Amino acid sequence: MQDTIARVVTPPPPPTLIPPWPHRLPGTFVIPKQHWKRVVKFAKWTKAGESEGCRLRNLTTCKNLQKDGLYEVHIRLVGGFDCQKITSVLSEQPPFKNGKQFQRWINRHEVLNNILLAKWVHEIVAMPPDNRPSNFVIMFVAHILGRDIRKLGHIFSGIAAVRVWGVKYGTVGNKSVGNSVRQRKAKMKIIDEQV
Repeated sequence: MQDTIARVVTPPPPPTLIPPWPHRLPGTFVIPKQHWKRVVKFAKWTKAGESEGCRLRNLTTCKNLQKDGLYEVHIRLVGGFDCQKITSVLSEQPPFKNGKQFQRWINRHEVLNNILLAKWVHEIVAMPPDNRPSNFVIMFVAHILGRDIRKLGHIFSGIAAVRVWGVKYGTVGNKSVGNSVRQRKAKMKIIDEQV
């Protein structure tokens, strides 16, 4: 009588799922610098319907701006781990870690409240509540007058442990939007002067 040996065939392992953020370092929330641009792309169309936007490295170098022209500015902000601007200061902490905190920070900022005519905050990646190494990525869109764009650039370049990683700006072509914003701004100035 022959002994038959039954072979046990194990099924192949299930396919590994691709994580939603394959560019993060394993076991952390750190997004390496080379992937910061890929995390969120600039919108082709602005909220006001104009498609002609030019990219900048720095908001403080804007040229040929009309002082009373209405502009839309898109800013990609990366903060947290590996975003310290002064290498000798390791304890630099950003003033916000997610979209809600960023919105609160803007609302409390006296200068930004005066120069921003409209704003949108899009949280792409939020920093986790624990103290693990991590990044956050926020896309900020604002309508602003040309004379205030450099001021906006100086404010954003001075935020601790936050880097402006890409800027796009263009004129707001929709006249009705531009006129309504200008009228609202003018009314606010009149109210402020009366008080």
